[in-house]
Amino acid sequence: MQPAVAAEERAFASLYLPHVDELMHVHGPHHAFADEGIEWSLDLLGDLLDALPEGTVVLLTADHGMAAEIGRAHV
Repeated sequence: MQPAVAAEERAFASLYLPHVDELMHVHGPHHAFADEGIEWSLDLLGDLLDALPEGTVVLLTADHGMAAEIGRAHV
C-alpha cells in the first residue's frame, strides 16, 4: 500500500466494510459464509493497520450485533 499523505500531513479517512453484515442478513450469523466474511475483513484490516504510519489513530465501530432467530427469515 502506498501512503496517501506525507507523514507530516493530517488527514481523515473512513472505510465501510458491508460484507459481514450483508452475509449475516442473507445467510444468518452462524453460516460459514459469515465466518469467511469475518476472516476476510480481519485480514484486510490487518493489512491496512500494518501499512499506516506510526502514530496513526484508528477508531473502529460497529452498527449492531446479530442474533439468529429460529422460525423467521433473516431480515
